Amino acid sequence: MNPQENNQNQTPYQPQADVPTPATTMPVTSPESQPQAQPTQVPPAPEAKIGKFKASRMIVKESWAILMQDKELALFPIVSSIVSLIALIVMFAVFFFVSLSGSLANIENMSQTGADAIFYAVLFVYYVIMFTIT
Repeated sequence: MNPQENNQNQTPYQPQADVPTPATTMPVTSPESQPQAQPTQVPPAPEAKIGKFKASRMIVKESWAILMQDKELALFPIVSSIVSLIALIVMFAVFFFVSLSGSLANIENMSQTGADAIFYAVLFVYYVIMFTIT
């Protein structure tokens, strides 16, 4: 069978009558037929002079209204404070027992015993933990 004869026997694709074609679903419009929106000049709003105290009161009132609508928002600072306090206690205990060997009298001898390096290491770890928590 000749390839040209095979092409002649095939009918071109025709969409079914009930399936919309792109030509029937989207009207074609030219850019010239569409109206162009003119930019409008909005006059600047007059600046209202509000004192710092009044602005602060307004912000506090709005924040309180939001907290009353969704009380779960207050949960994060409470949990963060508790965990920060626990981290502070743990890091102080580590400093107390490792750097000071369990005695506050050793504060004066910290620089002589090399505990300064341990102090700064503990302080750095505390900083990283607090950064992660808060």
